[in-house]
Amino acid sequence: MRGPAGFADIIAPMKGPKAVSVRKGHGMTIETQEEFSPALLHLIDRWCDQRRLPALARLLPGYVAFNGLSDGWEGLRAGLTSVRAMGFEAVGEPDWSVLGDLIRATDAALGER
Repeated sequence: MRGPAGFADIIAPMKGPKAVSVRKGHGMTIETQEEFSPALLHLIDRWCDQRRLPALARLLPGYVAFNGLSDGWEGLRAGLTSVRAMGFEAVGEPDWSVLGDLIRATDAALGER
């Protein structure tokens, strides 16, 4: 018996017309959900390791409630933009650019370019 679907399993069906295509910091690009998911998970792991609890408190509700539908994408985007509103100092340089890339990717997934 298979357990609950993971984040990558939920967003994989979103390929096609709603595929994400966004320039990522440092000259890279998030073009698919297969690139989006690891970038988001890496960010969450880093923040856990660094004990960035205020940022995690804002991001995790949208991440945990993500269902692959537009309301799930909206919740995830709300969490990401809420973290960005905390300012650069809350996440640091490498994560700041990734955060912006993830926000642009959620906008693209929602069709809000």
